Amino acid sequence: MTMTIAYEARGLGTSPCYPAGFDGGNTDTCFATFIEGQEHITVLPSAIALGSVARLDLLRSGVHGVPTAHERYHQDVLVSYQGVDYFVGYMAMRHQKLATTQRGDETRYASRDQLLRLLAASGLTIPTTAYTLELVTTLPVGYYTRQLRRQVRACLEGEHVFQLNGQQRRATIRVRKILVEGPPALVLYGADSARQQRLLIDGGGYTTEFVVLDGFEPLPELCRGVELGVEQIGEYLAEQVQERYQRKLSVRERSDILRAYGSQRSGHPEAYPTIACGRTSIAAAELASIVREGCLKVGELTLKEAASLWGITNEVVAGHIPYHYHVGGSVWFYHDVLRSKMPHLRAVEQAELVNARGSMRIAQALCS
Repeated sequence: MTMTIAYEARGLGTSPCYPAGFDGGNTDTCFATFIEGQEHITVLPSAIALGSVARLDLLRSGVHGVPTAHERYHQDVLVSYQGVDYFVGYMAMRHQKLATTQRGDETRYASRDQLLRLLAASGLTIPTTAYTLELVTTLPVGYYTRQLRRQVRACLEGEHVFQLNGQQRRATIRVRKILVEGPPALVLYGADSARQQRLLIDGGGYTTEFVVLDGFEPLPELCRGVELGVEQIGEYLAEQVQERYQRKLSVRERSDILRAYGSQRSGHPEAYPTIACGRTSIAAAELASIVREGCLKVGELTLKEAASLWGITNEVVAGHIPYHYHVGGSVWFYHDVLRSKMPHLRAVEQAELVNARGSMRIAQALCS
């Protein structure tokens, strides 16, 4: 997806310099930058796994036929960094039972795996062998501390030499700012409320951010982060399939089912995967029904948290606050549930991309 923007990458030494936004979430990783005046965005699953490139190449050479070419979300991503091979994104879920996104671990934001996500996503987006990033990234409000910000900066900053799908690359990263998740969306969609009190619900893979701003001033007593999100729907799905069919879902299958369900409302529907259960398979309609049950549960828990934090005015949660925004991947799963008690809640466009896209524009402003 691209859109024309009047911006050119600046040269810095021998490598071009790009303003960039990075959202390395619990479910998906999103990277955004400008290349030759156009906005470029890469989204990958956040899964990482140790992998042997040599072993995979050997086995592939013994199979007749060409491996299936995948669109960017499902493509093979192999990163070699400091002498270790990693499968990144969907490839990690396809090839490894032990693939992890470090879900629910606040130290993930300052980990080697998070750096690998950034190197993979930026390397796939930017065509030059060497490049410099002027980076703005985000943290959940519940994890937002000075200590963790320092750790994130120390982890990501510097010059990193790596291989991406066998090609030598070099990324120099400068962390310009580390923001709270959610408010970057207002750079894109908040012009009409810039002088008003406004709230955001940013529902991601494992955390949900509840943030209230008076214009651009955060109101700390009305901000909270909780461990609640789309992955809890995945957990409910896995529990129900295990209970009904004695069938354990893999990380990849959970991801495919959730992605298929969310895509039905996005305008680009994807097919449900075939979930074999011995002599039969689970119908797509039943998978959708189970996911819907999970959406209702997580949506209601989200409303309960919002009501406890912001109160209820005339049967409307946070009814005293004039502007309500819903961002993050949860928009595709339980926006309608939240709207039942928050009728003014606005689902922003490309809700799952706005943290990275807004952060990119902030990076652009900082570089001007």
